[in-house]
Amino acid sequence: MPLLVRTPEKVLRKTRRNLYLIQFHQALNDLGGMVHFHYERGVDDIPDYPGRRDILAWFKRECPEVELENLGPWEWSGAIEGGIGILLRVAFDKKSLAKYCAAWENPDGSSKDPRWSCYIYPYAQYLKNAPEIRRIHKATMDSI
Repeated sequence: MPLLVRTPEKVLRKTRRNLYLIQFHQALNDLGGMVHFHYERGVDDIPDYPGRRDILAWFKRECPEVELENLGPWEWSGAIEGGIGILLRVAFDKKSLAKYCAAWENPDGSSKDPRWSCYIYPYAQYLKNAPEIRRIHKATMDSI
């Protein structure tokens, strides 16, 4: 079954809000290649990144109202790299963000779990960077 996958930029353009992302760090297997995935029904069906099942189970148990979405690579990359699901969009509200931070982040903002990090890409920063990103992307595409 087809799976619609958006880029982080597409989410920023549509929502016009800050983007919270969980990035899974250990996306490579011991041989240095990409882990094998299956893309069937959505968020729960890309289980192979270390820590992914654990954090999805935590959200389901502790913050079931929070929308999660697998994202593709950034548009500025100019290529499909990294696969689907390395970036997980989290549609936090204030309460769920506070709950997540209490459970999974150290006082300095680093992750308590080395398998992933959560970070914010502010919408204002996207607006500031967007013209330069488009220029670089166009130059890259024009040179191919």
